[in-house]
Amino acid sequence: MQTQYDAVVIGAGSGGLTAAIGLKKAGKSVFLIEREHIGGECTNSGCVPSKALLHHAKSYHGAQAITGKTEQGEAYRREALAYVRTKINEVLAEESPETLAEHGIDFVSGEAEFTAPCLVRVSETEYRYKKAVIATGSGPRRLDIEGLSEEDTLTNQNVFTLEEAPERLLVIGSGPIGLELGQAFALLGSQVTIATIDDRVARLEDPALSPIITKRMEDQGVRFLKNAFIDRVEHKEALFSLKEGAEVTGTERIGFDKVLIAVGRVPHLPAGLEAAGIASTQHGITIDERHRSTNRHVYAVGDVCQR
Repeated sequence: MQTQYDAVVIGAGSGGLTAAIGLKKAGKSVFLIEREHIGGECTNSGCVPSKALLHHAKSYHGAQAITGKTEQGEAYRREALAYVRTKINEVLAEESPETLAEHGIDFVSGEAEFTAPCLVRVSETEYRYKKAVIATGSGPRRLDIEGLSEEDTLTNQNVFTLEEAPERLLVIGSGPIGLELGQAFALLGSQVTIATIDDRVARLEDPALSPIITKRMEDQGVRFLKNAFIDRVEHKEALFSLKEGAEVTGTERIGFDKVLIAVGRVPHLPAGLEAAGIASTQHGITIDERHRSTNRHVYAVGDVCQR
């Protein structure tokens, strides 16, 4: 494998794959680096599995509404997460190192670190580039909740490894991930509670949508707990303080089998940004309107960016 390229792309998720294939089609020599798994969040723990889960859940819910509970229906319900993993593997088959090689893209698995403005290192080898694209994406923001065990904690990154839908699911956070997965598990028959510190769900969306989403999901069996701040967990129960401003107006106990944390995302930043002259904050890499970083040779796309 050569060590000098027209373009180095860091991150083989949806953004990185699109950039790498596009640059190759433009006639550039391309080197793609991924530290974990090809496909990134989208294929492995984001869009693909969540939409597959929703599809399966809606099919089950619709059939049950017509036939009621049946043995065949229950068997279908229990297959939901196995179905999701099948769909992930189908997509991954088209996102393999062999497929990348067919496109003429060199690929390596490892941790990328910038060592100079136009150099990046993986393991012990340095690679020189004319241009680079950072597409390292983001991961779930964590919450430190007293009493909550790792075994009972879910995020979008491990929820699809479950064998079956939990009987009681507590979702903390009412953004896109919390609402989507909460709805899917409710349609599969889970007792779902979605707790948010805000006074309405889907806070980042148009305010007119919030009551529509709330009503529709309540009709599907989801319970919402608003202005709710989690204090601790005791014996499979989450203890919340309900607040109006700084004033505590009440408390609530919610029983659960699993807790899904969905309170936002944090960017994954590659190492060595300072050595490459790339400015960043805790919110991501600083970019201009062309997605170029403070290093004119390096661009950033996706969740890793901050304007």
